[in-house]
Amino acid sequence: GAGGIKRRLVRQARGYAVGSVLGSGGGGRLALGGSEPGLIGTARFLAAKVAEKYGVKTRAIELSSLQRCASHITSRIDVTEAFNAGGAAVKAAFEGMSGQVITLKRVSDDPYMCITEPADVHFIANVEKKVPDEWISDDGTYVKEPLIHYIRPLIQAEIAPLWVDGLPRHLILKK
Repeated sequence: GAGGIKRRLVRQARGYAVGSVLGSGGGGRLALGGSEPGLIGTARFLAAKVAEKYGVKTRAIELSSLQRCASHITSRIDVTEAFNAGGAAVKAAFEGMSGQVITLKRVSDDPYMCITEPADVHFIANVEKKVPDEWISDDGTYVKEPLIHYIRPLIQAEIAPLWVDGLPRHLILKK
C-alpha cells in the first residue's frame, strides 16, 4: 500500500551519500550567487520517483505551501513575531538601511524571548539552520525532548480567528 511506498522511499532516500541532496544535480544559481543543490526540491523529487515507478498521479506539497495555507492555526508567537519583524523592517527602511534582512534572535528559552535584528543579506541568503541530529531519534522517526523544548514556546497560545462566511478574517480595517 501507500504506507509501504513511503517507507521504501524513505529507506532509499537514506541510502544517498551523507551530505547529498535528494533531487540534486540541477546546479542552478541563486540570485545572490549561491549554488542551489536541487532545482526541484525533495518533495517534488520524491513525487516524481513515485509517479515514475508506480505509474500513479502524485502531488508534492512543500512545507512553505502548507505554512501559507494554515494561517488559521498560527500561534500567538507567530503573529507577534511577524508584526515585530514587519515593524523592524519598516523602521530599517525609513532609516535608509539597504541590503539588510530582519532576523529573529532567541535571547531566552525560559521565558521565551526573541528580538529582531538587521543582518546583511549576503550573510543570510542561501544559509540554512538545521535541526541538530542529536534532537532526532536514533531511528529518524521522531524527535527528542530538546527539540520539543525548543519548539513548545513557538506553538503555544493558539489564536482562534474570526470567521466570516467560512473564511478566517485576520484584519479588520477601520474606515
